[in-house]
Amino acid sequence: MRTVLVAWILVASASAAETKFPYTAYVVTDELYVRSGPGQSYYPTDKLSRGQAVEVYRHDPGGWLAVRPVDGSFCWVHARYLEPKGDGLAEVTADGVSCRIGSRLSDARDIIGVRLKRGEVVELLDENQLRRGDGWCRVLPPAGDFRWVYGKYVSPDYPRDGLSKSADTPTAGSTPPTPPVVSPSPLATALPAGPLSADDYRALVEAVDLELAIIVAEEPSVWNLAPLRQRAEELLQRAPGPVERGHVRVLLGKIERFEGIRQRCQSIELAREEAERARRLLSGVGQAPPLPPEAARPGSDRFDGTGRLAELRASRTGAPRYALVNDRGKIQYYVTPAPGVNLRHYVGREVGINGTREFLPDRNSSHLIAKHVLPLEGDRLR
Repeated sequence: MRTVLVAWILVASASAAETKFPYTAYVVTDELYVRSGPGQSYYPTDKLSRGQAVEVYRHDPGGWLAVRPVDGSFCWVHARYLEPKGDGLAEVTADGVSCRIGSRLSDARDIIGVRLKRGEVVELLDENQLRRGDGWCRVLPPAGDFRWVYGKYVSPDYPRDGLSKSADTPTAGSTPPTPPVVSPSPLATALPAGPLSADDYRALVEAVDLELAIIVAEEPSVWNLAPLRQRAEELLQRAPGPVERGHVRVLLGKIERFEGIRQRCQSIELAREEAERARRLLSGVGQAPPLPPEAARPGSDRFDGTGRLAELRASRTGAPRYALVNDRGKIQYYVTPAPGVNLRHYVGREVGINGTREFLPDRNSSHLIAKHVLPLEGDRLR
């Protein structure tokens, strides 16, 4: 066993050594999200179709690939740190300026792709944004900025026009290779008539379970679980015995849980859109003060907000339970933990928080949705 394992490691190492970066790969699924980081938790920035090409620069653990930003990609840089140079160019006026990854699918810009140095030049996508002092300016992605795709859904050897990328070019008069036959989705065909054997039934249930896993690997906003539920209910009616009925009921329970997740995500997204519209409306009439510029906050080169974390007595359901306060006890930000983040452990401590910033019109104050928290005791920020 040990000999086999060592041999496998040597083969894998040799294969990795042979990979030359960058290389071109092609999307092998109907739709593929390009993301702002190497994981499902990072917001999508674009969507690619089958056969589109990406340029791969790095393989990361977990199966994620760092790719060159696709056509139409952009970043956000605050106008405070940009000086116009003409011809659509601007110069960075400070060190460590965040260049945030933009999305063509949403207004998200939480993820910092690279940090810009003083004197770097960026290409503006809209010079008027800088002239108007809109706050954030869209720029072309600078050097070193990547996007991410899941490696399972791209291949450097994707068959295009019936030919594999690595195949020899056919000579005149030769017959080109037959394009590969793609099996239809198990949901696209009706269940076979007549009684089902236990093995056939198990295979059909596993096909629906696999289809569910493929669907929920994408964003909840694009999940379509109705065909899965319908097929599972059909299988429940055709179950050959109590054991098989138990298996398909478990599958129906999984589908119901994911349907609940999708509905909750839709509700959260609608609430965010409403809050953003309200913030923009108030900003337009001068009632909502702009969020503090990054360079004006201590430790802003590392965090979206710093201060002592205090627990609040919620005045109503849904109100923020935490706040970042300064040395005088004045609230700098209201704070709400993102799912999976426990803030109680940090109450009373000096912390730095990274997350999503927004404005709360009813409190006339800034709000942070905390995604990452770091205690700062003994860590003097400059």
